[in-house]
Amino acid sequence: MKSFFYSRVSKFNALMTLCLLGVSTLSLPVMASPQESCVMTSTSEIVCGEPVSSNGERVSFTGGTADATLTREIRAGDSIDFIINARKGQTMGFTVGYDFKDSDIQAFLTEPGKQDISLYSGPKAPNEFVIKKTGDHRLRVTNTTRKEITMTLYLNID
Repeated sequence: MKSFFYSRVSKFNALMTLCLLGVSTLSLPVMASPQESCVMTSTSEIVCGEPVSSNGERVSFTGGTADATLTREIRAGDSIDFIINARKGQTMGFTVGYDFKDSDIQAFLTEPGKQDISLYSGPKAPNEFVIKKTGDHRLRVTNTTRKEITMTLYLNID
């Protein structure tokens, strides 16, 4: 059985580790799992989560068209990122096609340079919006099931 002192030393060591990482400990400490990273927001909140990989499948349009249809398989519990470059003022529309339960799949769209989600969508719902910032937009499609699924992304930019 671990002593009271051992518990306090562990918490102190965790706080010191956070300090060494440059994280303020004036508020309650936040502990992240080994797969997560933490950042401090402009409002001094510490937010932890799995980092968004810079990897992803870049969507390119063929022969002067602004439409793309991509069919992909997503493993159980996994996700796929589509990187879409668009300019401010353009209109982007997308639909995630999927033939089974709507709760099996989720789509999150983020704007360039942001980690927060700017648009959430389920499957089959058409989404259209005006681009606010030029750059790479990331559309993450997540399989929430325990089986591999096939989805189709219908994308257009005007």
